[in-house]
Amino acid sequence: MARRPLTLLTPANSNTVAHPTVFAHRGFAGKYPENTVGAVRGAVADGADAVEIDVQPTADGDVVVFHDRRLDGDGESGALTDGTGVVWERPTAAVTAARVLGTDERVPLLADVLAAVPETVTVNVELKNPGSDDTRPGEALGVPRDGRPAAAGNHSSSRCVR
Repeated sequence: MARRPLTLLTPANSNTVAHPTVFAHRGFAGKYPENTVGAVRGAVADGADAVEIDVQPTADGDVVVFHDRRLDGDGESGALTDGTGVVWERPTAAVTAARVLGTDERVPLLADVLAAVPETVTVNVELKNPGSDDTRPGEALGVPRDGRPAAAGNHSSSRCVR
């Protein structure tokens, strides 16, 4: 079944904004393998104003784009990848080798996803809980390219990271 383009309906006499910002959740997970370079590229091509992605560190301290705590989804939302284990307990090479939803898309590094997003598209970065109180979000995210701010939040707060 072919998908129809996204259409936003607002009543003509409503107090809503004339053009709401359209966010592609997890890079447009409803259409593409979630939180992947292909998903953010697809979201941009489909006209999203912004993309939301989830990040967490690997055991090596590299930041990857992935939502669940486990690669294999054990006890969570199901097997999103062909990898196994808790993301922050696995080395970067093992995490980024994991295929997402049986496709050729792999779990990407944050830097690779940011490089795939044009400067005109907003990126909302959700910091997932890495199972440690030692988390230093600003340090983990580093500095976005060209000083471009990226929104970062964790369900209860948001801040701009430069």
